[in-house]
Amino acid sequence: MNASGNPAGLSNLTICYNLIACDQEECDWQEETAFGGGIAGGGNAWWFALDASASDTYPIYAGQQAVPGASVVYDAATDQITIILGDELQLQDVSEPVKVEGYDQLPAERPAAGLFELYKGTNLTIQGNSSAYYVIHLDVEVCN
Repeated sequence: MNASGNPAGLSNLTICYNLIACDQEECDWQEETAFGGGIAGGGNAWWFALDASASDTYPIYAGQQAVPGASVVYDAATDQITIILGDELQLQDVSEPVKVEGYDQLPAERPAAGLFELYKGTNLTIQGNSSAYYVIHLDVEVCN
């Protein structure tokens, strides 16, 4: 109320603001099993393995589909595996979402990730053990 006892009228209005670009649209995160590698594994269940004979970059497959921007980089000189999740993947909130095992011969069927001994944890850089092949199993969430 102003001095006359009536509601004050609005004669001027100034609005100040800053436009900020959003980093990413909202995601509907869906849990998936993922594997990194370039060799499709045998048996009844889908899986992929990495050939450690040379350095290379391999796709990550989640739900049997390659995920854009996600990859596994293998450096043969250092025997180091680097997992790049990109913008469309994130690790599930579990104690050991990253599991890696090395093999001298490629398994005939998908190995049980729970039995992997080379590495289990959350690191995205893993030191190899001079194996000929690596199976990289990831518990992820995919942005849909």
